[in-house]
Amino acid sequence: MSFAQLFVISTVLEKPTRVPHKLEIKPEFRVSIGCFALVSIILTNLYLGLCITSISAPLESKSVTQFHHLSKPGCENGRIKCTLRRLRAWDQYISSVDYHAQVFWQRLQYDEEYLKELYEDNGEVFPANRNNTYDSVRSRSIRKRDINRDFTLLPYSIELNASKYELDENDFCSALVLQNNKTATNILRKCQPRCKQIDSTELERLQLLDLLDPWLIPHSMVGNLSNLTQLKEEWDIEHLLVQCGKTALILREDEMLWEFRYFEKNYP
Repeated sequence: MSFAQLFVISTVLEKPTRVPHKLEIKPEFRVSIGCFALVSIILTNLYLGLCITSISAPLESKSVTQFHHLSKPGCENGRIKCTLRRLRAWDQYISSVDYHAQVFWQRLQYDEEYLKELYEDNGEVFPANRNNTYDSVRSRSIRKRDINRDFTLLPYSIELNASKYELDENDFCSALVLQNNKTATNILRKCQPRCKQIDSTELERLQLLDLLDPWLIPHSMVGNLSNLTQLKEEWDIEHLLVQCGKTALILREDEMLWEFRYFEKNYP
């Protein structure tokens, strides 16, 4: 209800309306007034509920208390063949993600015909697989995203990027890729030509692989990989966080304290 409508109704109802005594004592009249009052309350609450549904979802019954809660493992512990096959395909997988992000960004900036001419001017052959980058990433991924077990990861600070209109780059992905490269190299070197088990410490480090495969980090430069919510602006991050769904904010401790203060101020 708008303010103008509320003003008109309040003006009309400023003075009590006289009801004939015969009508007042009839039970049908009292029941009708009572039902009308009850329905008004229900409809008002329903309207308010619909207005805030997008930013008020119930908390998950199981919160993140341990690292492995963030994502479903790609290979269960002890499945050596699955783990080794995954590590050998890791380079191709992350390269396909990088290439997909590159193509996605180029299409946002340039016309396809312009890019073809640019390749030809440099004496290069225009890639024919630019339309298959989504399929390439998904075919190389260990599995599909599980909406019931995989959290959406947000390594983005709201306050630090408040003056920008596009999502800024974050070193979280780079750090993960670097660590996963080291883990893959160490395990594959130790398992040449074969191995019966993988060290428990290395198995713990392999959990970092599950944060990038399947892709769990939404970004405006990668599009809708793994059916994640699209993020285009900083307020999309804030909106996704206050829904209280399977979303994890990943920041340094000092940045996290800033965000806590921000949400305490704006969402008391």
